[in-house]
Amino acid sequence: VKQKLRAVPNKGLSYGAIKYLAPDSTETNRVKTHRHYNLAFNYLGRFQEMKSDKSMFEPVEDLVVPQKGDKETDYIPGNVSLSHAGDTLLLQVAVPTWLYSSDEVIRLGRSWCEWMNRIVDHCLDTTTIGGRTLSDVPLLGSASVVEDVETELLSGLKLRPLDIEDVYPVTPLQSGLLTAMISDPAEYVLQSVFDIRGDFDFERLETCWKSLALETPLLRTVFVSTVHGLFQAVTNEDLSEWIMLPATWLSDEIDTLTKEYLDNDRQRGFTLMSKSYHRFAAARISDGRIRVFWTHHHSLMDGWSLQLVMDKLLSICYGEEYNATFVPFKDHIEWLAQQDEEPSRLFWESALANSDQSQQLALPKPHLDGQTSQTKYKALALTVPLPGMTSVCRKLGVTPSSVFRAAWSIVLQQYTRSEYVTFGSVVSGRDTGLDGVDKIIGMLINTVPIQVHVSTGGLTDDLIVDVHRLSTDIVQYSHCSLVDVKRWAKVAPEGQLFDTILVYENYPPSEMDKSKLRPFT
Repeated sequence: VKQKLRAVPNKGLSYGAIKYLAPDSTETNRVKTHRHYNLAFNYLGRFQEMKSDKSMFEPVEDLVVPQKGDKETDYIPGNVSLSHAGDTLLLQVAVPTWLYSSDEVIRLGRSWCEWMNRIVDHCLDTTTIGGRTLSDVPLLGSASVVEDVETELLSGLKLRPLDIEDVYPVTPLQSGLLTAMISDPAEYVLQSVFDIRGDFDFERLETCWKSLALETPLLRTVFVSTVHGLFQAVTNEDLSEWIMLPATWLSDEIDTLTKEYLDNDRQRGFTLMSKSYHRFAAARISDGRIRVFWTHHHSLMDGWSLQLVMDKLLSICYGEEYNATFVPFKDHIEWLAQQDEEPSRLFWESALANSDQSQQLALPKPHLDGQTSQTKYKALALTVPLPGMTSVCRKLGVTPSSVFRAAWSIVLQQYTRSEYVTFGSVVSGRDTGLDGVDKIIGMLINTVPIQVHVSTGGLTDDLIVDVHRLSTDIVQYSHCSLVDVKRWAKVAPEGQLFDTILVYENYPPSEMDKSKLRPFT
């Protein structure tokens, strides 16, 4: 019933307008000739102001008032109304005797009361109270998905429908990160470390975090797996974990102990049984500091979001005003659902038309058997003089990311000996047309393929400009999942579009006043 009522456009206003006001036509006659009903149901609600002690009026109860005049057209002969009489519900049935006899009306009323009591008992059941229908969570697509998600939340995480604020699907990128997490709980675990000095303590930090989490749904998000796929649910309360480590750390051992804690904590990772994807631990240091460890999962936040969250958290800690208002991640999910696939398909088919001529790097791959996620990667740091980079960008009218992409294209061309090179590039996802996208806390980044034609003997400046133009064109279609892009490029599911990724990190400027003395470092 709830689903049908919510599905009625404009709360039924359009039905009356078409039935009684619209001219006859093939389109309107189906409504205009629709048969009348014998009974109308009207829930009158509660008259709160008239029940107030300060009210000059009070309703007269147990009074039957004629529903229509003698000459009024009898469109609907019977009327059933429901109103509040003190702490009870009053059911009034007014029908002509030719429609129902008195005994039939009494039986109808008793049957209604019986079913109302059954419905109330069902709704008060602690395992079902707060249960949703599809109209509450339309992004789930079907009633069976809603039921399965709530069942998994209850059986897996012991979270009742009443404990959940909202539910919606994961993005394709989130799905990929979570799939990796299922295989290895340490995958895509992010860790931040900072010290508290002075009179600010760990308990106060927890209070400030919970205040931030209550106004930021993404910080209260958990994940659930069903036969229909992965979904994310927002809990009503913040369920993050907060632990003060029992031992005091000596200041001359802090580096060793920090590394040891981070290694162990990363191996713990997260699973789909986690009730929160944020946990905090703190250790007291012998010199008076408190070292804080914040562990969270990349499926919930990108680097851009991390900067926004830290700014807002520190503003709350310092009691300072924070002007920016976060935009819910759900807005991004809804925006994704509204995108037309056809223009994206046409773009990526064209942009990756030469994938069959693009070669992979002929380099030995590491043997990963038995290795943990900590030993799979090696880091190498290089520096690029900023003045020279700025000069090139200004001269060509391009961005630094385009210069880096062009440089990587040349490197790949030299190693693959192919004029067409393809590599993955991480994009921020903050360039869409969605209002307030730069203030969304969530995982908006995406990896998209960049296919570049590096002609032998071509000018480097021309290549940089071409890459910049391609990068600009890609922005509009950068929300597409890599699975879809591979399909449009006619690459086999087990095949690869690229085997290298270029990441150009770009974060929002901090709104914090750095001139003030802070207890956090």
